Amino acid sequence: MQPTAPPVEPLPSDPLDGPRSHEDRLDERLWHRRTRITAALLSIWLLVTFGVAYFARELSVVVWGWPLSFWVAAQGALLVYMALVVGYARRMGRIDDERDAATTRGA
Repeated sequence: MQPTAPPVEPLPSDPLDGPRSHEDRLDERLWHRRTRITAALLSIWLLVTFGVAYFARELSVVVWGWPLSFWVAAQGALLVYMALVVGYARRMGRIDDERDAATTRGA
């Protein structure tokens, strides 16, 4: 008599491999939207932060007695950062509202 091998248990399946529910597809779609929004806002942040510093000498325009690079660094960049935060919060709030509405409709 040969020894028998123990029964092989199937590996737990990945939830993304099998049929997915409507909520799973919605979550994935909203996650992609959040990622695109975050990437766009980070690109704007990068441009404002490093672009202005890199091209500061070329921004030799004088505004009210000070170079434009001074104004952008001292005031403009801060205003852009605040706008980025407000824009991010509003967009994420809308996405969360959309998720809540879809969940309520599906229940």
